[in-house]
Amino acid sequence: VSRRKVRKWSSGGGWTAVQETRNPAWALADKWTNAVYGDGYADARIDLAGLYTAAQTWDARQDRFDAVFDQIYDSFQADQMIAQAGRAAVFRRNTVMTLSRDQLRGMPVTAFTARNINPGSLAIEYKLANESTPDGIIVEYWDNRIWDWVDILCPAPGVATPAKPHRLKLFGVTGATHARREGLYHIADSYYRRKLASFSTELEGMIPSFGSAVVFSPTLPGWGKGGDVVSVQTAA
Repeated sequence: VSRRKVRKWSSGGGWTAVQETRNPAWALADKWTNAVYGDGYADARIDLAGLYTAAQTWDARQDRFDAVFDQIYDSFQADQMIAQAGRAAVFRRNTVMTLSRDQLRGMPVTAFTARNINPGSLAIEYKLANESTPDGIIVEYWDNRIWDWVDILCPAPGVATPAKPHRLKLFGVTGATHARREGLYHIADSYYRRKLASFSTELEGMIPSFGSAVVFSPTLPGWGKGGDVVSVQTAA
């Protein structure tokens, strides 16, 4: 049994000595900073605060990354394989490597209305279900108790027994609870997220990043209302 030992980071204490951890955040940090087998980035080139925040979430959920890279992948693909174990995706913002986890957000970071959506650029796509749309997912994961690949059937919302599931192999996920949770997330994601909007804007597009929550209210029936604040009168 191999155990990964890498450094951790915190805002108050900086980098720790190498220690055992199964957290995906510190696997990413090691891959990004290690100059021998990693990317060799300086600390200023990685989002250490974002990694720390993600690490706290993954520790609380007991999301683990237990894997060995025994095949050749490009660097960015390896990043995504590590982050996927924690329901996240890696991207580069300006020159800094960071990540975003798909989760409930609080306040949106900005809003897009008829005021800042470029005229004629809006397109909305609806992904309709058909006879080939999967009604479940068969998750394949390497079980850390029996040391073999195991299947878990995860039905779509409202489906008792899937009749046409598709398969998903989770790299680095070795626990049954973790695998089932991610399988249910993936099938719910494909089940509910079927309305896709695209548009162009100007400098407002620099405010959000990948995964940010935004308000979207175009000039279409049923999408809400928008306007401009022209004056404010305070109470006497």
